[in-house]
Amino acid sequence: MDKGQVRQEREADRPYVIDTLWKGIDSKVTVVEWHPSSSNILAYGTEKGCIGIYTFKTDDLRNSNLEGVAVTQLFGTRHSKSVYTLQFAPVSPPGYDTPEVGNPLLYTCGGDGVMNILDPLNPQKPAIKLNELLLELNPDLEPEFSKARGTPKKSELRFSTDFSLFAVGSTTGKIFVFSSHTFLMKTTFHEHNKLVNRIRWSTHDSNLNSFASCSGDGKVILYDVKNIDQDNKGVTRVFQKHGSSAVLDIAWSPFRCQTLMSCSDDKRVQIWNAETSESLFTLSGHVNSVFTCCWHPTEENVVITGSSDQTVRFWMLGSPDSNENVQISQTPETPETPETLEIPETPETPETPETPETPETPETPETPETPETPETPETPETPETPETPE
Repeated sequence: MDKGQVRQEREADRPYVIDTLWKGIDSKVTVVEWHPSSSNILAYGTEKGCIGIYTFKTDDLRNSNLEGVAVTQLFGTRHSKSVYTLQFAPVSPPGYDTPEVGNPLLYTCGGDGVMNILDPLNPQKPAIKLNELLLELNPDLEPEFSKARGTPKKSELRFSTDFSLFAVGSTTGKIFVFSSHTFLMKTTFHEHNKLVNRIRWSTHDSNLNSFASCSGDGKVILYDVKNIDQDNKGVTRVFQKHGSSAVLDIAWSPFRCQTLMSCSDDKRVQIWNAETSESLFTLSGHVNSVFTCCWHPTEENVVITGSSDQTVRFWMLGSPDSNENVQISQTPETPETPETLEIPETPETPETPETPETPETPETPETPETPETPETPETPETPETPETPE
């Protein structure tokens, strides 16, 4: 596909539409994030550290013609390594203008350990360096947020659902919780001993002050910070059924406030009861690391997982008592992939190698029977002519 081309695929025999956008992105896309209030704006980050935004000319993407897609200029600020996290938030640091209603700022975190704040309305505006700002407001964080060599890098950044707090994860396993109003640190946790991969806040009203984290140490941990102002913090639950395999993603159920999902390097997915730490379901089927997981937005018993085995799988959860789960679909679609695998049966085409029967032409090497011509040396019988001496 040429750079700048936009392609839209709509096939009658498929219950979905695939829209492929290509605007000269010369690197793997590592993260995408929808705008919270404008469904026609999509931010993305790449493996090379670039960040950009797609802006569609309509909110109705289901019936839109993607020929009308517009792409903003890439942000002038980029990370030196892969972009890990993107999140729109209607939060500005102290001393900065409050974002306009409906135009939140974009917070980013990358593999270089840097956190930035970008203005989607002004992509070329220099980013606010969040690491430096937090250190300026919290001098005691010098060992954790300075630019000195050896300072732990930041690996994750996530705001609470009501945007009153935000948590920052580190490569050492530490998690720092800050006020979104003052950007002052409220508390820290150091329950993990390896890089924090994900932080996810609960989305339910009864649980807004709870968040979960997962790490390369194989643990999923739940924290309750509702009494954070009274220094009453606590780790409420530790979930550990992935062994020592890194847990790569977590997701709260939008339907049940105490249900949490995790996926791991161990190729499995766990569904947890966050209130009891009990594993309700174990989903097995992927043949490689499961990188990401999410809940279906309208079907409470359907979850979706993506793996480095190059498949996306849809699962229908059964009853916790029976632990019966059904994989209802996968992409490449199970009916299609085996068909592509059946094509190797067409290696009946190797019957064409029967044409090598034409090597019967080596019968032509019978022509070397012509070496019978060496019988011509019988002509030396002509020496009978010496009878003429009589």
